Amino acid sequence: MSKGRTILDAIDGVFAAHAHRVAIEEWPSGRMVTYAQLDHASATLAATLTERGVVKDSHVPIVMPRSADYLIALVATLRAGAAYAPIDPTDPRRDALIAPLDSPVVIGTDPGMLDPTSARSSATPPEIASEADSPAYVMYTSGTTGEPKGVVVPHQAIIRLVEGANYASFGPTHRWAVMSAVAFDASTLEVWGALLHGGCAVVQCEPTPSLDHIAHFYAQGKI
Repeated sequence: MSKGRTILDAIDGVFAAHAHRVAIEEWPSGRMVTYAQLDHASATLAATLTERGVVKDSHVPIVMPRSADYLIALVATLRAGAAYAPIDPTDPRRDALIAPLDSPVVIGTDPGMLDPTSARSSATPPEIASEADSPAYVMYTSGTTGEPKGVVVPHQAIIRLVEGANYASFGPTHRWAVMSAVAFDASTLEVWGALLHGGCAVVQCEPTPSLDHIAHFYAQGKI
C-alpha cells in the first residue's frame, strides 16, 4: 500500500491556506467560487454520494459540461473515496459508457441524475482514507480501434503531474484555462494544476467557442 500524498491531502492544505481566494471562475458568466465555498459544496455533495451508496473505490460517472458545478462534482467524488469518470453529455455512446462503471449514482443535470446543486446533506464529508495508489478517475479511450476502454488513473499520478514539476509554473496567483473536453486527459492538468496550488481554474463554458472567442477569453480572463 502506497503511503504517498493523495489529491485529498493536497487540497485539504489548500482549503486551509487559501479559503478566501477564488478557486473557480466561470467564463463568460463571471460566477466565482472561493476555496471556502468549494470546500463546503464538495463536502455536502460527498455526504450525499455516500448516502446514495457510493463506497470507497467506486467509479462514479459525471455527465456534465464544463462548469463550476462540474469541478465541484470532481472534488466531491474524491472526498467520498470514489473515482470520477467524466463523460461528455453529448456523446451518443453516453449510456454505454456509464453502464460498465456499475455506480449507484450518476452525477449530472438531466432528470434522474444526481444534480450537484440539489445536495441537501450535512456538510461533513465522510471519513474515508484514500491512498496514493487508490483510483482517482477513469478516462475512456476514443474507441477508434474498437470499444472504448476505461483507463484507471491513481491519485499519485496526478500528484506527480503537478507537484514539483519543472515544465510549468504553479502557484496561487496563477489563472489556468479549463477548456479541454471533460473526457480528454488534458483536462487533468488544467483542473488540478490550478486547484492543488490555490490558483484559479477559469472555466470556458462555451461548448464550441470560436477562435475569436478563445482569444478574448485568454486576454480578458487574464490566463
